[in-house]
Amino acid sequence: MPEAVPILLVGVGGAGVSLVGRLAPGLPANARALVVDADLSALEASGLPDPVQLGRGSLRGLGAGGEPALGADAAEAEEAELRRRLSGASLVMVVCGLGGGVGGGAAPVVARLAAEGGATVLALATLPFSHEGERRLSAARDAAVALHRRAHGTVILRNDALLQVAAADAPVAELFAETGRWVGAALDALSGCFRPGALLPLDPGALRSFLPAPGCRATFATAAARGEGAVLAATRAALASPLLPHGPEAERHDHLLVEVVGGPDLSTGDCQAAVAALRGDLGGDRITLLGARTDSPEPGLVRVSFLAASPPAAPGAEPRRPAKGRRAKGKPADAADQALFSFAEEANLRRGLFGTSAPNLFNGEDVDIPTYLRKGIRLPSAD
Repeated sequence: MPEAVPILLVGVGGAGVSLVGRLAPGLPANARALVVDADLSALEASGLPDPVQLGRGSLRGLGAGGEPALGADAAEAEEAELRRRLSGASLVMVVCGLGGGVGGGAAPVVARLAAEGGATVLALATLPFSHEGERRLSAARDAAVALHRRAHGTVILRNDALLQVAAADAPVAELFAETGRWVGAALDALSGCFRPGALLPLDPGALRSFLPAPGCRATFATAAARGEGAVLAATRAALASPLLPHGPEAERHDHLLVEVVGGPDLSTGDCQAAVAALRGDLGGDRITLLGARTDSPEPGLVRVSFLAASPPAAPGAEPRRPAKGRRAKGKPADAADQALFSFAEEANLRRGLFGTSAPNLFNGEDVDIPTYLRKGIRLPSAD
């Protein structure tokens, strides 16, 4: 068994294996990587030693053909090996793309086994582009709900949101590279909080109170800035990230973890200012954790990252308050709807008044969705 370390980064399925394979060479010392898939060629291409191949008897080195049930069965068949390989880590970060067979089917199994082994489990998962079709989107949403129930915290990144980040003429490879940067930033922020030498270190055990039980809704963002007022500038940029939920899906969270990375002149006052700004928008009324480091990789660069989370709402609980400044006007979501991810209604949110009707498809596209959303056209800023 590999030596136990505080953080285990696990790539599940094609997208997860590819992402983790690219991140593995730059992993911090307190983290190691593991890849899990049924596709033998994808595991070999990752370049990582000792992968876990699923479905060796049933799938015979091939994928699950887009069938999550096959992916789940293949993972269940390797339960003993997965338990062995997942043991020993305080935090297991499960990285996967939803909508396919292994990512959608096996990731919830991996999350469950890691949690049963005593780890805190944070899942980072992507949803398909809307142009990939309703069948794949529907499978992805179902898989996200299953993953949410097994992982302590689940952060969802919509691939459509990447179209608002990358340049309009960026190649497809750049879009997926952005996903890698997002996952890498989350890993760096969490691992950095626990690395020796931090200005304000955190105990890895703090994550157990931060994500106390499976089913926590979570969100992550990060941004960097330079110059005078860089900490607050980076904080505001992180809050404005298009990769964050905005509009009807934005909500305040009970728990907030903040990491600030700067140079030797980074002060506790700067860190407290970032926390105050984030608490004003995101919440953190029950738990706020702050970690800080002064080992910025570039002189003058400040990076602010945050993970916000809320434990599952108790039956009959009041609806969560909207996030200040990021919630569109309208009636708050019903408390019953808050038990699962609001992205389960993503198609309706995007289709507006057409949300309850059958889609009008032309060349495979839902023409009821505004063109700028379907085509990923970035609208000019109101500033």
